[in-house]
Amino acid sequence: MHTHNVTEAAARVQPRNTRPLGDILGDILAAHGKGSAGTAAPAAVSSVKTAVRATQATAPSGGFARYAKRGFLPYLIPVIPPDAPVYKAMLQGRGKRPGKMGEDGTWYGFHGWESHETTEANVSQWDDWGANVGLRTAAINAFDIDVKPDPADRSEEAERARAFAKEIPAALADAFGVEPDKLPCRVRGGMETAVFVRALGSRSKSVWQLAGTPHKIELLADGQQIVVSGRHPSGEDVDTNLPEFGLDQMPALDGAALARCEAALTELAQRHGFELARGKPGRGDPSAPARPGRKNGATSENAVESYVWSRRADWVPELLPHGAGRPLQGEWSISSEDLDRDLQERLVIYPDDRGCYDFGTERSHDPLSFIREFGDIGSDGEITYGGCPEYGPEGDKSYAVVGEPDPAVRRPTAAEAARWLCLWLGAVHPPEVAPEASWRDAARQIGRALGLDPERLDDIEVYRWFDSSENATGGLFAARSREDICAHRALLPALKHSYPAEYGNLVDRLGLIDVLPFDLEAEIEAEMERVRATAAPNAAKEPELSASEPGRVADNDIRWIDPAQWAGLPIPPREWLLDDVIPLREVSAIYGEGGVGKTLLAHQLGVCVATGSPFLGQKTSRVRVLAFFCEDSEDELQRRHAKILEAHGLEHEATGGWLRMTSRRTQENRLATWNRDTRSMCVTPLWQKIRHDALSFRVGLIILDTLADVYGGEENDRAQVTSFVTGCLNRLAEETGATVLVLAHPSANGASSGSGHSGSTAWNGKFRARLFLKRVRGAGAGSDVRELEGMKANYGPAGGKLKLRWERGAFSLVASSGLGLGASKIVPQMDDAAEQAVVAALQKCSGEKLSVARNSPYFAPRVLKARAPEHLGDWSQDDVHGALDRLTSRGAVQPTKAGRDASGHLISTLVLVEGAIKPDACGAQGGKT
Repeated sequence: MHTHNVTEAAARVQPRNTRPLGDILGDILAAHGKGSAGTAAPAAVSSVKTAVRATQATAPSGGFARYAKRGFLPYLIPVIPPDAPVYKAMLQGRGKRPGKMGEDGTWYGFHGWESHETTEANVSQWDDWGANVGLRTAAINAFDIDVKPDPADRSEEAERARAFAKEIPAALADAFGVEPDKLPCRVRGGMETAVFVRALGSRSKSVWQLAGTPHKIELLADGQQIVVSGRHPSGEDVDTNLPEFGLDQMPALDGAALARCEAALTELAQRHGFELARGKPGRGDPSAPARPGRKNGATSENAVESYVWSRRADWVPELLPHGAGRPLQGEWSISSEDLDRDLQERLVIYPDDRGCYDFGTERSHDPLSFIREFGDIGSDGEITYGGCPEYGPEGDKSYAVVGEPDPAVRRPTAAEAARWLCLWLGAVHPPEVAPEASWRDAARQIGRALGLDPERLDDIEVYRWFDSSENATGGLFAARSREDICAHRALLPALKHSYPAEYGNLVDRLGLIDVLPFDLEAEIEAEMERVRATAAPNAAKEPELSASEPGRVADNDIRWIDPAQWAGLPIPPREWLLDDVIPLREVSAIYGEGGVGKTLLAHQLGVCVATGSPFLGQKTSRVRVLAFFCEDSEDELQRRHAKILEAHGLEHEATGGWLRMTSRRTQENRLATWNRDTRSMCVTPLWQKIRHDALSFRVGLIILDTLADVYGGEENDRAQVTSFVTGCLNRLAEETGATVLVLAHPSANGASSGSGHSGSTAWNGKFRARLFLKRVRGAGAGSDVRELEGMKANYGPAGGKLKLRWERGAFSLVASSGLGLGASKIVPQMDDAAEQAVVAALQKCSGEKLSVARNSPYFAPRVLKARAPEHLGDWSQDDVHGALDRLTSRGAVQPTKAGRDASGHLISTLVLVEGAIKPDACGAQGGKT
């Protein structure tokens, strides 16, 4: 059985008060008469206890039925009785945890109690079992008063804690504005141990801790439960006066009421000489204490751990399937039901330095202990979910790992866990750590493998060793002795690097050069050389690539070129994926609003490239294609692919061995993450996987749809954008030899202005070519016409434009204009096609009232589009106006009078001049392909 370097929760339930009931009542009466510590006495609290004890005196049978009749039926659950026979894993759950009784009378855990829909038949059966009555704290929340000093402890602090606990219900009653006897409470052993309220809205568990003590108050909320009637493991009866109230008569808890309660508890604690601290459950909160030596993250292992947990989306779902598909922000709560274990509480993974806390086992987890407890390592070194181990009491731990329910599961060693973790986080050289290393032992090696600055990690260790608070007046490190120096000799390089003056003073004061049993300066220089050599393992020590793989210059190296060496060498020709538009082995982008058809366009390009077919009139180079689609299902990909093949007259076999695609719409798709402290970027395991598959498949085009899915940074952050395009996309293109085509959405302003921009201008600056797919303004609602415009082309002519029409699931080419993108020879140029369409419309509308004046109700472009949509549906009103202007200026169209109307006014119109019409440049009306 392996061990875990984690700290047990310090807050333990202390032995309950076992004094005679008469003594306790005497204390209550005395407190009622004179108060505590000379303060004014709280309102009377005995009436609630009297009512509850009167109920207890009848030794309630049919306990579930009492609560069901008062409207609590949906929230009732059975809790294991304290003396019931149970399976080994539930020994610690007797009297407290939800459970069910088997046919042989043995109790086991109640999986799914959080969502169980309780019926009348259930409660009748549970009463027959003799189960404790439990209540799910969903619509009902409970302030659980866990302030129980040892009865043998008669110290002044213990007495203050007892007085504080007694007055909590009255303080809460005052916060809700009700009399104490109108407050639903639970009583055990003569003491009120919980207060119940009606929850308005969903909320998570909250904890308030008496600082420096094990005492706390918990607000049990979503995902929790509480025993309301039955017997405690101590043998004491537990019951409440809830049946006297009903849900609708309970005090209501909303955000404002919770704030009043917290203020009342804080004031009450201060009155009794305590400080009340509140925070989210988890590491850094009183209910889940930090590990020994933790000082707000000021240790190297905590710095590395915070970084690893911040990237939880990159590796946790590979270990726990329950983590897949969760949001990047906020806490991840994984129930014991999801983990299939007989514990009540959940496990929570935070995105920050709170890390991971398991409320079921009452322990924190570092990444290695987390992987080792839940992982199962295969013969290939891959770690997957191995289920939960068997938990039970061991030493002072209530829920230690005591065995394995499945002998086929092999839990990984620390070395195996560290290697697996680093590979999933994108490390090229995973560290070699000891098989049973703790997180503290392995963290710095893991940090270096992940590219974290080792000198910075050493600096943190200096802070940990030399605590400046010890000698505020004596100078930093003034109290260190020769023995300290020898014991921490490995930190001297960081000390010299970060604090040279203090280092010099320390050496001089202690005479270290003469007395140390080693050559101080030589050792420091050797250590600093080692740090320099391993400072960036992911960059400085790239793996050796095979001859077929392109090399890469390390980030911290520069390969200078002497242009004279090119003398006499042939100039390499420019290579294109799409002639004069998209260069090979570079990063380009297609922008377009949602629903405009950019994914269809990219899919169609992929098919054309994979088959060597022309794409919208442009010549392509035939290369293999990987298409990474993040928005559409596999069914949608299949439907779209069939339509594209049909439009191009191709069979499925045409792309065989040349095209691969994937649907990733339900998965995490970021290709890079950022370290919040250093702002450095690290590619994810998913990027490594795409690179590996691209090299294996020998692709020439990688389609990434969309940028919003694969980019996890701030789109307006110039530095992050530059790092991503350079270190992720350009690197992918360089190392695979493929063109990388990214699909992206423009901002609202970029769409309306026609620029297609979004976020930082660095996006446009870094892409070698950028196309913008947009709807045609004024083409009419529901138009199937689109325009594809070349917004940028570093290596070719920009500004070209294609007019496209969506037909039967694919785009066809209507017209083109300009160079580069618009240099098609198989369709008319844009101006010619527009003029042909206007001529056809004028022929249809011969004799209609038409005017060239914009303010006229018979403005020709508007009237022609309305009367001849079959000819002008592909063209905007501005396009029609421009075509008319050109036709008029050439004398092909002339304004004329066509008689008078019924009122005697002259009728203006436009007529075609025979013989002046320019023939279709392509020799075909319409000119589509």
